[in-house]
Amino acid sequence: MRLTRANIKDLRSIRQLDVTIEDDITTFVGANEHGKSNILLALRLLSPAEKFDLKEYARIDNGGGQHNPSIKFTISLDSDDRKELLEKVQSKYPSGTQEIGDGTTGETPPKKSFKLKDIPETVDYTRSFKEDDTEQHVFNITDEDVKQAVYDFIKIEAENKIIFFDDFQDRLESIIPKESIINDEDDLIIKGLLKVAGLAGMEDKIFTDDRQAGVQLEKAPHKLTKAVTQAWFQGSTDEIQIMIRKDNLGANLMVNIEDKNTYVNFGARSRGFKWFLSFYLKYRAHHDGDLSDAIFLMDEPGLFLHPKGQKDLLSFLEKLGRKNQIIYSTHSPFMINRLHARRVRVVEKAPQKGTVINSKGFTANWRHLRTALGMVLSDSFYFADKTLLVEGPEDVIYVLSLLKFFIEKEKIEIDVNLLSVMDAGGASNMPAMARIVKDEDRPLIALMDSDSQKSLNRLKKCLDEKKEIKEIKSIHADAVTIQDLLPKKLFQDAVNAYIKKLYIDGLIVFVDGVTELPTYEVSNKSNLDKEVEQFVNKNFGEEEVSKVGIAREFEELLNETNKFDAGEFANARALIGWVISNLHLEIK
Repeated sequence: MRLTRANIKDLRSIRQLDVTIEDDITTFVGANEHGKSNILLALRLLSPAEKFDLKEYARIDNGGGQHNPSIKFTISLDSDDRKELLEKVQSKYPSGTQEIGDGTTGETPPKKSFKLKDIPETVDYTRSFKEDDTEQHVFNITDEDVKQAVYDFIKIEAENKIIFFDDFQDRLESIIPKESIINDEDDLIIKGLLKVAGLAGMEDKIFTDDRQAGVQLEKAPHKLTKAVTQAWFQGSTDEIQIMIRKDNLGANLMVNIEDKNTYVNFGARSRGFKWFLSFYLKYRAHHDGDLSDAIFLMDEPGLFLHPKGQKDLLSFLEKLGRKNQIIYSTHSPFMINRLHARRVRVVEKAPQKGTVINSKGFTANWRHLRTALGMVLSDSFYFADKTLLVEGPEDVIYVLSLLKFFIEKEKIEIDVNLLSVMDAGGASNMPAMARIVKDEDRPLIALMDSDSQKSLNRLKKCLDEKKEIKEIKSIHADAVTIQDLLPKKLFQDAVNAYIKKLYIDGLIVFVDGVTELPTYEVSNKSNLDKEVEQFVNKNFGEEEVSKVGIAREFEELLNETNKFDAGEFANARALIGWVISNLHLEIK
């Protein structure tokens, strides 16, 4: 089961909001009080078992009128889900038997027969709330048996697989009372702790003289520490030991952290580490590391983590998102994977409209996103551990889109969360920008076009020519700009797609003599950047068109590319290989 969309009406700050959900990770970014938590609340209500306080969550308008919420969820069912549903529906109408004669019996067909086509691939489920505290559950399914089976299926799946983590509440405590371990089955953090420590199923024996439980308790610190440090990359070099033992009275379990210098109560550790450990244990309470089709909802994950810890958490979520849906809100730029712009939903609050979503907050140089984060453009410089310096904004788009493409196609484990691809604003600015970054003592490499020898010579005075500078023509002898390294057919299609948009919008018109929209055809010559300018000038009388606009079209086309010819992508792959190698991005 996958959640693909939610249409939310009249819930707190939300008048009406249509939210699309990605198959892997969806990130909500926005200022305080703009409605991010309200969206997560609405998504939690996919579980029919989730309780709802109408007085607290109904939308109140300016005149004091109350508007009761309703949420329509669009859910996709895979083939396994549908087969399971088919069996459940058909089980209500089993085959019968009848006497044929001569004492023999035969099978009679069921009173009602279903086929797989009767089970929908996509379901709309609307949950609405009434003033008398009653609820209404509506499906876009006509057959009552199928409808009931789908409702029961969603109820079970959602209750078991919607996992919500509130950053400001759920925490592992340093002292865990015996009663909580034996009686509190709903505390998922304690449940996860016992599971990881090898004590699950021994809750009523831990505080006795049971030999087996005693042996497992002795082994628990090693098991717990090994599992946590493998997930918590930031702490893997700290040589910590998570200690778990009974207190002297045998009434509580004590959790402490030991490192090379100190032995401290767990409660004295940093909020960041406590948050991650608590999240990890709650996550493990649900499975042993191979849970699939779960929906993780998180409000401000990693709020108390150091930027590197947030990067570690994001890497953890990326792996978790391969088989599950991860949906979270954040204020932190470190919790946003810039290689996946489609995941970002910028949440804003508009006059008269309430909470709205800007699903393309990454356009216009991420202006909406930066506003939501309270950032200015210059701030991004301080978020980088490693920097690739390029000449123009289109180069940033090409590099990031190609990096994402090869990571996904070749399954490379790359650490890009603190990588900055920085636009110098032109070749003449490259040397000055390089000096600024070098003064900060950060790893830096620079990619230069092959049409500005003067700027290149100046750049060589502050960077190592062999290790830190890459001239475009060193990748291919005939290349001048990064456009010459791109797969030519894909670049050609991107140019034509962008020119068509400009023409339809009336932003360019034909010159005299041109009667229909011309098609740009890439040649085998170098300097395709200039070739596009000549094509546009000849047919539309324009000096140039936006290089960034063409790059955006290229990015979209590349995202849609499933199969690719390695030969066509050879030059682009060489460029990305140089970036990965020289900035040491590959995770060993």
